[in-house]
Amino acid sequence: MGRAPILPPPLSRRPTPSPPRATRGGRAVVFLAASPGRRSTTAYSCSSQSTPASDPLFTVDHARADFLSLSSSTASRGLVLLSDTRKATGGRNYWVCNPSTGECRALPHQRHYGLIPSSAGLVLDGRTKQCKVVHLFFKLSMFGGLGCEVYTLGDAGRRWRPPIAGLGSLEVNTKNVMRALETEEAVTKMPPMAADGFLRWLIYCPSGGGTPDQSRDDILRFSATDESFDFISAPCCVGSGEDDDVWLELEEYIPAVPFHLAELHGSLCMVHDLRRRRRGHGGSSIDVWVLRCGGDWSLHYRIAVTPLLGRDVHSPRFITVLGCYGGGTSTSSGNKVVAKRQLLSATSEHKVFAYSPDSGDVETVFSAEETDIGLQKEAASGLRLGMYEESLVRIGGAKAMTRSKCHRR
Repeated sequence: MGRAPILPPPLSRRPTPSPPRATRGGRAVVFLAASPGRRSTTAYSCSSQSTPASDPLFTVDHARADFLSLSSSTASRGLVLLSDTRKATGGRNYWVCNPSTGECRALPHQRHYGLIPSSAGLVLDGRTKQCKVVHLFFKLSMFGGLGCEVYTLGDAGRRWRPPIAGLGSLEVNTKNVMRALETEEAVTKMPPMAADGFLRWLIYCPSGGGTPDQSRDDILRFSATDESFDFISAPCCVGSGEDDDVWLELEEYIPAVPFHLAELHGSLCMVHDLRRRRRGHGGSSIDVWVLRCGGDWSLHYRIAVTPLLGRDVHSPRFITVLGCYGGGTSTSSGNKVVAKRQLLSATSEHKVFAYSPDSGDVETVFSAEETDIGLQKEAASGLRLGMYEESLVRIGGAKAMTRSKCHRR
């Protein structure tokens, strides 16, 4: 298995110009690692493997990498959301960061406090071009129930507010949504996924067992434009029966999370990890289903796991796709060159691979232990890696971090 610099070098981290402007550059991967000798987290760029030297972007103090959730999407104007997953009576901490510029800002504390199951994601409103942070939670009150608040970056009010369309559509499925929040918090550590103007949560565990054309409420969907909720079906493979309780047995079985959502080609996709270490099953592939415009699911890729693992003795608990690279055209001396598209996959062992669907070849793009970051503890289930679009966009409507809390390297 070879090694090559698959991704372009990152943008130089110079002061952000004023007035702010956004550029659509290449795509890069960010990695969160524990800072040496202190309880803080440093974000690194892992865009190139031409040198073992890592490229630190910024540091968030008083935040441990083991408890940070990274929400990223190539459709969020280059911004990523960091969430502190530790339960705290004063509310959770959230940061919106631009890895390209090193800017990192803390969001105001939520209006609802307490030890509550909750989840948050970052999504782009395609109409206004504003990014919104959506916080879904279970209310601590006499009557309980679900709650939601939205924070719009660039909003002069700098406050959390209720969604415009309310939560009426969630009342019929409160139990399943609540289970999704609890499973994300306790097991999967996977934040909701943003794609094509929607933020989506996978409902664990799906009811499943129906026919392929049977309607099932497997995925909760939030529209960034009208701020409404509804439900859509997952691929017919979800909820086949044998996977229904796997995610509740994190310590015993691999994969830790057999189904999860991801983004590919700007569209939502479902990753189905077919590895088995139970009841004699021996699957060795990962299926990637993509949601089409009409609402149907299509099996786009079936990735053989063996080339990804290579010589590794220990199988990672979690494997996912980060996105695609390549597939464009360029002209040199009058000759047209077509770049082959490669699928980027990542594991809970903090490695990134480039997989060629045409040939089946696999190249290592990034391995934390082979850089000066050094060996890192494997993530329990989710990732500390994320892909983002390189951009010079500034973060508005949030509080700038003091140097003691978040600073550029």
